[in-house]
Amino acid sequence: MPKARYKEIIDSILRQISEGKLSPGSRIESIREICDHYGVSSIVALRVFKELSEAGVIERRNGSGYFVSSPRTTGKGDKLVCLFRPLRDYNSKDNFGNRIIFGMMEEAFLNGLTLVFPPAARFLRGKTPSEKETAEMAEELSRIPDAAGILVDMRIDDDMLQKYILPAAGGIPVAVVGRQSKLPHVMSSIIPHAAAGRDAACLALAGKAEYICHLTDLTLPDSGRTTEAFLAHLTEHDFPRERILLRKGCDTAAREECISIFNEILALIKISPGKVFIFSAVDNSAEYFKRYISDNAQDLRPGRDYSLLGFGGYAAQTESRYRLATFTIDTPELGRKAVKLLLQSKRISSDLTGTVNYKLDFNDTV
Repeated sequence: MPKARYKEIIDSILRQISEGKLSPGSRIESIREICDHYGVSSIVALRVFKELSEAGVIERRNGSGYFVSSPRTTGKGDKLVCLFRPLRDYNSKDNFGNRIIFGMMEEAFLNGLTLVFPPAARFLRGKTPSEKETAEMAEELSRIPDAAGILVDMRIDDDMLQKYILPAAGGIPVAVVGRQSKLPHVMSSIIPHAAAGRDAACLALAGKAEYICHLTDLTLPDSGRTTEAFLAHLTEHDFPRERILLRKGCDTAAREECISIFNEILALIKISPGKVFIFSAVDNSAEYFKRYISDNAQDLRPGRDYSLLGFGGYAAQTESRYRLATFTIDTPELGRKAVKLLLQSKRISSDLTGTVNYKLDFNDTV
């Protein structure tokens, strides 16, 4: 497939920069000059400027036009500051954050770097931090010397990142781990949450589910994007809204609340004339439900009465008694990719995004 015209122009400009024909501070051709030079429309030229601006390659100076940006400053120290949720007690079920940290540690070690976790990162355990908590993290960040880069938890949103973290970082490169940042110059290692949500909806529709249950926690941006795409795809295909059971907070809810939700789903399965499809945006909720249904409703059979799908790929999928179909993620790779992005950030044409894909692991629960 031929490359889009705007990408060809971007490649040409990047090549001129890398060859030294355009140096930091050099003026870029105007929109009209781009149109005349490459024989393209103003829409194509505007796309070129948009992409290069968002990547931090060029910058606009009011009244003067666009100029090549100075190379992104890369920290010269040997530390990577991790504004990331702390390690939790290790078990074989749910260690999403632990696995990301192990990936970051591995890549940092291979490159002679150490990870530093400010004490205020404790605010990232199991929730989105408040503005006050984010400000405290930024204050601690500003006091850490010799930082080569900053790794940011997906739970710190772009507003808080822009308001507190980036000013404290100065020119030190920043990478968000686990979600896509829309801020210029900020790198992201991401899971394609929206694609997974759509794939889950396709499975529910293909299985001709009578009812669809969705367990999520919308306070977490990673689960929220999966949920948004899941529900949007069902709506696009006219699945009746009254036959969708959405329950929020299932990742952090109290035990009594979880049991209440599980009983609600069990009652729905028992009265449904067809199969009930259950999709959890957080794997541990799906695993807990699988345990609950196995212990309390042994007459119900996966594949016949219900289908159960999780997201994350924890060890629960391989257990003989509580097997779970899941979207499996190479979670440590999220951490490794984020570190690699920081190490590559001194290159003016370096990537801003690294994607870790998933695979679908099926078994008798779907």
